[in-house]
Amino acid sequence: QKETLAKFMCLPFMPSAQTLGIKVASLDEIKKDLPFKVETFALTHAVKTFGYKIFVEDKIIAYGLDSGLCNNLLPLAKDSDLFICECSYLPAQDPDFNHLNPKAAALIAKEAKVKLLALIHFKADVYDTFEKRDLALLAAGEHFEKVFAPYDGDTITL
Repeated sequence: QKETLAKFMCLPFMPSAQTLGIKVASLDEIKKDLPFKVETFALTHAVKTFGYKIFVEDKIIAYGLDSGLCNNLLPLAKDSDLFICECSYLPAQDPDFNHLNPKAAALIAKEAKVKLLALIHFKADVYDTFEKRDLALLAAGEHFEKVFAPYDGDTITL
């Protein structure tokens, strides 16, 4: 995985990690130095993707990006205070092995008994207006009440 990441952290995609002064390390390499616990969950996607469950102070933050429907989404989200979940597809599009729609994300949040759901990773080619994001929130809200879609720069307190 470290080798795969290194392939993308260079030209033509971006300046090299070395040029930017960034150390590339696997999660296993840095876990021992973190001041909190992190669990990883393999997710379903066209390429290898992981979700992360972070236990910090007395809170659980679950992060599921770029995943279709799979068995690990539920344990990833289970009992989290904040579940940050991808929502690439429009409400009318069916979720698949690559991405979720707002209803699927909301139903996972509901079954996992999360406290707050944040929808992210709206595909730019289908969510080409903020109004469509608003419709996604309405669709998710039909199945899970405590949902929002953050904008760049937003902060929340758990």
